[in-house]
Amino acid sequence: NRFRFTGECNNPDAQIRSCQTAGTQFLITNQKFNITYKKCPGMTGTFDGVVEYSCLGDWFVDKNHFFAVANTKESRKDEKYRCFLKNRDDDLYIGVSITAECNMLKTVEKSPERLRITPVKSEVVEAGCRLPQNFSGDWINTANIDADIFINETHIIETWYPDEGRYRRTIYVCREQRDTRYMMARLTVDGWYVYNRMDISTSLEYVCNQQFCV
Repeated sequence: NRFRFTGECNNPDAQIRSCQTAGTQFLITNQKFNITYKKCPGMTGTFDGVVEYSCLGDWFVDKNHFFAVANTKESRKDEKYRCFLKNRDDDLYIGVSITAECNMLKTVEKSPERLRITPVKSEVVEAGCRLPQNFSGDWINTANIDADIFINETHIIETWYPDEGRYRRTIYVCREQRDTRYMMARLTVDGWYVYNRMDISTSLEYVCNQQFCV
């Protein structure tokens, strides 16, 4: 059955999870992902269920990244295959077709179904050191004056807005300290990885020249 409606079903338990297993010898395992759908009260057409998709192939058209998938639990051909569309400049939405035809997807904004993506931290990195006390507060990034910078004793949080309605956030966590050198772990939409060591002098002027400045 196919339903037609307009609205946004915002359920915090809905999620997309990759099935990747590091080091697996089975390539097909790393080419699947699950979408957990959750019903929204009062919205016809929403439902509770988990759909597993297997990636069939992908291609690029300018900044648009298309990829075709198959529902691994569906036998009906018209319901089994779908296309997804991701734009390189849009971290917030993914477009989805409601038929097996990929040519129906022109842009993410005009897709018949859109998924609003909010990154979720799947791994927690504990702070292993503390930043200087006089660094705490709101700052300005001289390399990106439109970004909001907040620093506390263990974290640096940078939020910037590519356009209205979208934001990108990078979180740095203090991991190790040696004299005025700090090693930070960085979290982006791609996950955690260890950042290069930063030399933070007690001179505020030096810090301004590096990246952050009041």
